[in-house]
Amino acid sequence: MTSGKSDRLLAATKAHIAAIESLRESGTLLINCQLGQRRSPTAALILLASLFPGREAALAEWILAEAPYVEYNRWMLSLASGDFRSVIALNRPRVPAPPGCFFELNLLGTPSCTRQCQQSLESFQT
Repeated sequence: MTSGKSDRLLAATKAHIAAIESLRESGTLLINCQLGQRRSPTAALILLASLFPGREAALAEWILAEAPYVEYNRWMLSLASGDFRSVIALNRPRVPAPPGCFFELNLLGTPSCTRQCQQSLESFQT
């Protein structure tokens, strides 16, 4: 595969990351990408880190516990305002992605958020 102009058009920019971080006030949010293995979980991590600054590594681990096939998008993390150095250093999927997988993470305040999810997110506030 060769790298061309169309590849660059698909890469995240600082403006994209700023838009993700600004969504922290929006309530319910659906993040979608083709496979749900890199960009969408990375967007979720960036958003969560904007809500819980200083907890980037713990949040990354929490997402990996929910979806161990995730491999964070290093480029997106490098553009984000949080400290994602440890996440980037240890970034690799723990299991192969299942066929037809998608990433779903229920966040605090959404109708479908489970009690366990709420308790997990509340633990990041302390």
